[in-house]
Amino acid sequence: MKSETRVVRDLQGIVPFLSIRDDWKNTVVTGLAVDSRKVQAGNCFIAYPGHGSDGRNFLRAAFSAGASSALVDAEGFAIDPSIERPVIPVDALRSRLGLIAANFYGDPSSQLKLLAITGTNGKTSVSQLVAQALDYLGKRCGVIGTLGNGLVGKLELTTNTTPDVVECNRLLAEMLVQGAEVVAMEASSHGLIQGRIDGLHVHTALVTNISRDHLDYHGTMEAYAEAKALLACHVGLKNLVLNLDDERVAAMRSVAAPDTRIWSFSLDDSKAATVKATNVVYGKQGVDIYVEHEGQSTVVRSNLIGEFNSSNLLASLTLMLSAGVELRLAADALSHCKPVIGRMQRISFEADQPMVIVDFAHTPDALEKALIALRKHTQGRIWCVFGCGGDRDAGKRPLMAAVAAELADKVILTADNPRSEKLSTILSDMVKGLPPQVAFQIVDDRADAVAEAILNAAVGDVVLVAGKGHEDYQEIQGVKYAYSDVQQCRLALHRRSDVCRKGES
Repeated sequence: MKSETRVVRDLQGIVPFLSIRDDWKNTVVTGLAVDSRKVQAGNCFIAYPGHGSDGRNFLRAAFSAGASSALVDAEGFAIDPSIERPVIPVDALRSRLGLIAANFYGDPSSQLKLLAITGTNGKTSVSQLVAQALDYLGKRCGVIGTLGNGLVGKLELTTNTTPDVVECNRLLAEMLVQGAEVVAMEASSHGLIQGRIDGLHVHTALVTNISRDHLDYHGTMEAYAEAKALLACHVGLKNLVLNLDDERVAAMRSVAAPDTRIWSFSLDDSKAATVKATNVVYGKQGVDIYVEHEGQSTVVRSNLIGEFNSSNLLASLTLMLSAGVELRLAADALSHCKPVIGRMQRISFEADQPMVIVDFAHTPDALEKALIALRKHTQGRIWCVFGCGGDRDAGKRPLMAAVAAELADKVILTADNPRSEKLSTILSDMVKGLPPQVAFQIVDDRADAVAEAILNAAVGDVVLVAGKGHEDYQEIQGVKYAYSDVQQCRLALHRRSDVCRKGES
């Protein structure tokens, strides 16, 4: 989504808290850039030490690209007198990025309802469901997250789940111009730790659940949970929505500010939740959730599959209530939502085919929830096809394999995104989690593994292809090759149909 409105400010206007030389104050600023490779004419380059490099080492590159000025982190920085353009040292620059970006883009987050969602699983599903539902009710809604950024139906692909705070402000400003009233934003643990939502006016925060993930980055579960909790105590937060079915999440009530209103939801009707399910009915076509809230009752009828999607729907409903939507309207809108791409996405619908599901489950907890969910929708066998990513938390590999061995009837181990690791190393780590008596297959090529399961599954079986979900690539040794689980599942189903037709002729 490219900007249709050109924002122009002066240097003093974006850093009013600094005293700037008189001859520099009116320097024109056409945009902000934190990457020297993305600088455009008239941009102010913002340079500070990062994880892999120090942006201050690229000042000359930024000015060569047309930057009009630069803000640099002051600590340990000496101004090069040979650079004649404005270079302004700023104390604790990174912590002020949110304020600087808000000043440049007109503080867009204060002019709409920003809903921020964090949690190990469910961020994408909830943000997409809420956006769809609000759009159905006539409220223009934007999304920032894994599947892309932009208004509903007009998402553009993104690299990070949560963009840096400069990009967040730019996106919010564009959505505001396009008529957005609400924006649902995924807040990753990396994004929270790195200050990517600092300074944003978050109306409501939601924490879905917390289980093992990203320990290669955070180190411990405690540190990971603390990163998630940063959203619960975000400055100025009006509402906080918590999942009472997750103990770590429920405990976050204690870190919220006194003036933050606490909302809660639960699938257990014995818990004192703001919104709770009194009954959940699972069927072949989806789920019916009977809900109570402050003496009112309604039902959400959805074609989504599984218990964890029931939790996602309940989370979405509570989030909508906190944003001012009436209970029955919210429930009806959610009932009209389509499944989210790559999230328990059903690929096959023909009666003579096995049920084939593609899901993003890439943690032990997510895989467990997906397999348990599918057991409620079939009397046949469950096939589980999955791999584990390279250069990521290796400790979860045997754990995921153990989950598959316990809950699936047929297990096929394959490649996910090996990245720079050898696939054989990853598979060896996974096999360590399999009990000796469990039969399993290893099929290195993921497309072949998908076909192996679908071609051999019975009509009443379920095939779960887990780990990649919406992704349209496979990363191997630094190269991203075109690949889609959804596409490979459809190809395998066509092959299966062809085989059946030939057998009948």
